[in-house]
Amino acid sequence: MTNRKWVYLYLILLIFIILISGCTKKTVKTDADKQVTPKGKLVVTVIDKESKKPVDSAGITILGNDGFYKTDEKGRSPIINVDINKDIYKKYGEVLTKKASSGSCSILVTKEGYKDFIYFNKAVYQGEASNTLKIEMANVNTKSQEKNDMDYTTFIEAPHSLWVQDLIMKCQDIKDVNQGKGQNQILINILDEKAKPIEGAFAVIPEQDLKVKSDKEGKCALKPDLSKAMNNMYTVKKEKGEVTIIVLKEGYVPFVLLDKPVEMGKDASIDIKLKPSKNKDREDYLMNIEPYDGEWVKKIIEAYKTGS
Repeated sequence: MTNRKWVYLYLILLIFIILISGCTKKTVKTDADKQVTPKGKLVVTVIDKESKKPVDSAGITILGNDGFYKTDEKGRSPIINVDINKDIYKKYGEVLTKKASSGSCSILVTKEGYKDFIYFNKAVYQGEASNTLKIEMANVNTKSQEKNDMDYTTFIEAPHSLWVQDLIMKCQDIKDVNQGKGQNQILINILDEKAKPIEGAFAVIPEQDLKVKSDKEGKCALKPDLSKAMNNMYTVKKEKGEVTIIVLKEGYVPFVLLDKPVEMGKDASIDIKLKPSKNKDREDYLMNIEPYDGEWVKKIIEAYKTGS
């Protein structure tokens, strides 16, 4: 063979080797390629509500996570690895879900002689540092509990304030007025601090991009799609839907209402009072979180206590 032919053969062989190497590299999967659910560390401390003393052997269940934990003599749980779950944000869209700096979990704490305690939407941040939570349990035998017929305590944690500001900005950016086409409506009466109607205020359901304007009497109505308002994050499904309502008016502090229950076939109504804004450069907001249905909470507690 001539030198030129050897060069051609060498080049063909080199190209073949490069192609084979490239194909092999694409088909090999490493551990880095596998998607791993991020986790955070959580430590729960349980104390007696009145004496402030530690409660040992209290049972701790993370709703939706495997595992059952107990507190030690100092009232502290072991370090619990919790999935960084952002399900509560997903209904607001991908952008706001990504902007959430934490995930969340809900925690059931039980102890004989004490009222069950269920803590909803505890913020959990990813990393080596432990997230902490202190629970004050009410002893069923104390005098202060005699007149209270509820056999459990609940707490719902609000989202981070910076994320709420992003949610408000989303509402401000919705340009089109859209009442919605749901079968039943939420009637909203918007008032000032002296109970006088506010005209021209906007009421928004951000997760469905619905936005309406109040009339001279301060009234407006929204018709959300209840099929998009059902909360199915838990073992026991809620019978009612839930929506977020945000009210905006220039010169007033934004009002944020979370988890407003809506029931199929029934209209709902609500009065919302706005507070004048004193700082035009940086407005805070007012927030109210609707309590969860009592019967549903009981079913959730029973479901997880039975399984623990």
